[in-house]
Amino acid sequence: MSSTLLFVVSVVSTFFLSPYLIGTLGDARYGTWTLVAQMTGYYALLDFGTRGAVGYFVASLGAKGRSDELSSVVSTAFFTLLGIGVVVAAIGGVLAFYLPALFSIPPEFEREARNAMLVLVMTIAITLPFDVWNATVNGCRRGYIVTLTETVMRVVTSIAIAIVLYMGGGLVALALTQLVGKTVVWAVTFRATRRLIPDLRVRASSWSKASLRRIAGYGGGNFVINICLMVINRMDLLVVGAVLGVRHVTFYTIGQMLVAYASGAVSNITRAFTMHFAHLHSSGDHERLRRLYLDGVRHSATVAIPLTVYLLAFGSAFISLWLGPEYVTGDWKMRSDVILGILILGKLPRFVQSISWQLLFGAHKVAFLTKLQVAEASANAALSLSLVHVLGMPGVALGTFFPVLISNFFFLPPYILREFGFTFREYISEGLGRPLALGVAVSAISFGLTQAVPPTSWQVFMSEAAVAGGVGLLLIGRFVLTSSERTLVMTLISRRLGRARA
Repeated sequence: MSSTLLFVVSVVSTFFLSPYLIGTLGDARYGTWTLVAQMTGYYALLDFGTRGAVGYFVASLGAKGRSDELSSVVSTAFFTLLGIGVVVAAIGGVLAFYLPALFSIPPEFEREARNAMLVLVMTIAITLPFDVWNATVNGCRRGYIVTLTETVMRVVTSIAIAIVLYMGGGLVALALTQLVGKTVVWAVTFRATRRLIPDLRVRASSWSKASLRRIAGYGGGNFVINICLMVINRMDLLVVGAVLGVRHVTFYTIGQMLVAYASGAVSNITRAFTMHFAHLHSSGDHERLRRLYLDGVRHSATVAIPLTVYLLAFGSAFISLWLGPEYVTGDWKMRSDVILGILILGKLPRFVQSISWQLLFGAHKVAFLTKLQVAEASANAALSLSLVHVLGMPGVALGTFFPVLISNFFFLPPYILREFGFTFREYISEGLGRPLALGVAVSAISFGLTQAVPPTSWQVFMSEAAVAGGVGLLLIGRFVLTSSERTLVMTLISRRLGRARA
């Protein structure tokens, strides 16, 4: 529930804030900010999979009651990442100086871009060790503490950004605002860690080579996967910025942003399963693990498939009404809705298989996934760099489309079924079947509405989206949820309505 709330808040804040950001900064300056954020976003690689390993070992060692080993693992992770953060700060300062040479940043924005990157680099250096608290809380299966805190800070930060821009602040002020928001989240999760694991002792003296080898054994595969995901998810904008210019980055970002939020909607559901998978796998409860996975397939696909349909049916009209018709008209190579359509279709299998990724992470079986992501990232980079010169922005999107579609549709599902002993029949009947039927029904309704009455105003758009969404929810309640799940949902709704009346 908390992850859903965070997603909704993120979508709403982006809906109101993005037009203001683009309108205030302009396409070129906003594109510059996006490129700086993308470059510094590669910091997730620098933990070498450590934070993912912390979450796993907190869940598995906690299930076995081995508190001394747990303290050693968390201490080793924290102080190792602290050292890496110092190195990051030094290297990032050098890269900030050469930033204008890497991209076609207009001269009037060069100094501002450098300074903004310096602030973001310092944020990264601090984020690396302090995100260990977030990982520890997640490992305790209390991820709602992190997500609720991030939800509140997302609202506060969005308001602060709007105020900063209104008062004439620029990219540096945006970066500083984000740093303050992160600091509050770290403080809350640190306090939560102390409460959830009272006997946890994080000390430099607890650092050990044995724990480091343990972390590296789990985190090594995650590290390679993270590199691949960074290539797949972040390289697009760097290619667009380097080859086509910073103005094109804004057009590409708009389509990519909507796909990223669709991905976030699904991953907010599936990430909650990871530590439960780890706990059940460590406990040897294979039947509950099997049941949890099939339920996870059904729930994640129930979100992923209709969401993809809605973006395909309503995405172009939404962008036009939200940011302006210039982003969805004219040359097809310069249209944000074209980027949206290509990326969302290619990533639908990835959304559906998101629960499979979490099962592999929870069961500590990532060797196959690592190889698959290396192949996908390599193909993505080669295709994007080749097609951008021929097709422009759509070429970069197609470079992502084909590898992610093939790897998550043809290779990953058969491996999961074989490795964990699922049959194709139960995978369809208990997992994917009903969401697929739901997707067909929602497609007919959504495209039928937009073809019959094009949503050229917010009134028409909201009416048609409400009808399509309402029908989708009714179908989910009637045909996708089990009777016990329907009862649970109605009970939760009744309780909340009762509290609201009180």
